[in-house]
Amino acid sequence: ARFHMLGGRVDEAIRLGLEALAMAEPLGLDSLRVHILNTIGAARVEAGDPEGVGDLERGIELGLSLNSPQAGRGYINLASMLFGLGDLDACRRLHEEGMAWSRRLGLGGHMRWLAAELVLDKYLSGEWDDAEAEAEAFIAGAEQSPHYMQSACLLVRSAIRMARGDPDGALADSAALLEH
Repeated sequence: ARFHMLGGRVDEAIRLGLEALAMAEPLGLDSLRVHILNTIGAARVEAGDPEGVGDLERGIELGLSLNSPQAGRGYINLASMLFGLGDLDACRRLHEEGMAWSRRLGLGGHMRWLAAELVLDKYLSGEWDDAEAEAEAFIAGAEQSPHYMQSACLLVRSAIRMARGDPDGALADSAALLEH
């Protein structure tokens, strides 16, 4: 179901997710339910069904109660869905909560992803100095250990450089973004 959701085949993701959920619930496989609710919720929102937000919220709640790392992915996905629905304040709040949760559990992968998400949040809210500094730190770290979200940080830094009168820097970041 998750791979179908990531591939944009949301109807199939929902169908398979609901089948998996129907199997996991009577077996008491709560950690699996967290994963499934996350997938179903994201797929439902992508399909235009805002009730998927509730699935994502239930997945996070269950994940938190189990101390499941899947709660971290839930925060990331719910924030992404709310961003797509235009709720930037809730998106940032979830990124911050997800970062706190991920730090508490020592989830380095989630922390790295959320650091880039917070760069975007700060850029969109006009906190350009912080966004630029954090983007630069992320990009520098990605030179040692590449990361998917490096693209978001390059995009933010490029936009800030262009707005601040550094077209050469913006072009260099754009070229790096395309290469990435």
